[in-house]
Amino acid sequence: MKGPGLRSKLDVRRLWKCPVCGYERHASGNETTVRCHCNKSEPWMKLVEKQRYFRPVSGEPDYYLEFTDEELAGLGLQPEEVVSEQDVDDSVEEVENQIEPNALADEEE
Repeated sequence: MKGPGLRSKLDVRRLWKCPVCGYERHASGNETTVRCHCNKSEPWMKLVEKQRYFRPVSGEPDYYLEFTDEELAGLGLQPEEVVSEQDVDDSVEEVENQIEPNALADEEE
């Protein structure tokens, strides 16, 4: 069941007013011209509508949250260690040096 205030919130009809007799009529939003039947000449009704306002677009939403180390500690979390590209290269060299040279030769055959 619809509430009592729902219709007024969703009213998308336009208000037209006759310049001759002052008759006001609500018409659907897709009607661009309306005629009044007050006399035989059927004058065109004038559109009476408030200026529509432009709703500004807000900026991009923040998808990532940044916390300081103190804030993370307060939440019981530890900050992640930042690993540089040089650290990765050094660790790869260490692993390669630990592998026996004969094991690499067997893989190549």
